[in-house]
Amino acid sequence: MIGPILTKSPVTFCFSFLFAIVPLIGGCCNSQEKDEYPKLTDKATPEWSYDQPYYVKPADGVDSLENFDGRIVEHHTSSRLLQIPRPAVGDPKKAPRIAIWLTKDGGINWKRIGYFGLQQQYFPYEVRTDDVYGIRFMGPGIPPADCKPPRPHMNFHVDTTAPEVTVFISPDQDCYYPGQTIRVEWQAHDLNLAPELVEISICIDFKAKDLCWVPLVNSYPSFEGSFEFVIPEDAIDKTVMIRIVAKDKANNAGLGYSCPIDIVYETVSMTPIAPAALQSTQAVENEQETQILTTMPQAFPTLEE
Repeated sequence: MIGPILTKSPVTFCFSFLFAIVPLIGGCCNSQEKDEYPKLTDKATPEWSYDQPYYVKPADGVDSLENFDGRIVEHHTSSRLLQIPRPAVGDPKKAPRIAIWLTKDGGINWKRIGYFGLQQQYFPYEVRTDDVYGIRFMGPGIPPADCKPPRPHMNFHVDTTAPEVTVFISPDQDCYYPGQTIRVEWQAHDLNLAPELVEISICIDFKAKDLCWVPLVNSYPSFEGSFEFVIPEDAIDKTVMIRIVAKDKANNAGLGYSCPIDIVYETVSMTPIAPAALQSTQAVENEQETQILTTMPQAFPTLEE
């Protein structure tokens, strides 16, 4: 094999050598990429650019992470502006700064979104869609990941959609009467519904200027349910409404109303009641008696001459 190669020109020999080496280099690169799993992309701006006067503390912010025992902190929010708390490690006045990484697929792919500026306790980051955003910190005092793919330190569940609530009333009538028992059925639908935050209330006079909602059940821990309600006497000539309020873990409230329940006086039957059989006698000129019947008897009496 050495003889034929040496008989070629130097240029041809160089090209042959390069073509033989390129596949080997390509194979080595591919194997290294597979070993580096997951791949953390780093395209953020330099860390010193985050040292700016933005030190706002949100009213409902998440508590700072104090330990890294593998437990993932779950936080539900209705805001698409994430307020990421700085971990309670290191000195916030000194460098190096703690980096913030974000994932949307449970840790397979990560993107660095920035650093905590010096003395900055909350890092604001705006997202465009409702989703679950995993956050992981890297810096002094924070242990490295002990598994692949790395798990988030905390998850932000962004939910801006209110629960959908439907209410049904039975029996279905045009009007109802005091003392009548009606059945109320309801359902609530939401991915992050909090069953313990369902409230059921009633308004006796929905046409009034100032509505007054009286709780029937303060807490009804279920995604659906039913109950019976007796119409009170003071609801005559009024419109009763049932309201169901369901909240999710992000504090979005969904409202469901029943159909108008119009209350009227109970109508009295106009069918006359047949009185008891009454009989009377009347004398006639031929001294015979004639019976006057006010009801139909079982059998007609025999009249003798």
